[in-house]
Amino acid sequence: MGLFGFFTSAEEQRKQEVRTGARAPDRTERRKCWDARDEFFKCLDKYDVIDSTKDEGKKIAEKQCAKEHKGFEDNCAAAWVGFSSRLYYSYPELS
Repeated sequence: MGLFGFFTSAEEQRKQEVRTGARAPDRTERRKCWDARDEFFKCLDKYDVIDSTKDEGKKIAEKQCAKEHKGFEDNCAAAWVGFSSRLYYSYPELS
């Protein structure tokens, strides 16, 4: 991000608007989000993490799945990250 948000590219500005919910994602952005989500959840499954927000699961996720989690957060609206995570933790059999 540029100095105080003045020197950001149009693409970066749009990504930020999508992340904050100020703008709805287009089809390509939704696909990137879903792919990033799937990669993060696949990583959690690989390390048998049920909930990456608590206790030992959080430690493992931060160590083993940091790259995937960053991609998930960078490519999805914050509300989608929260919703997807709650759904995943509530119904792990859906993953």
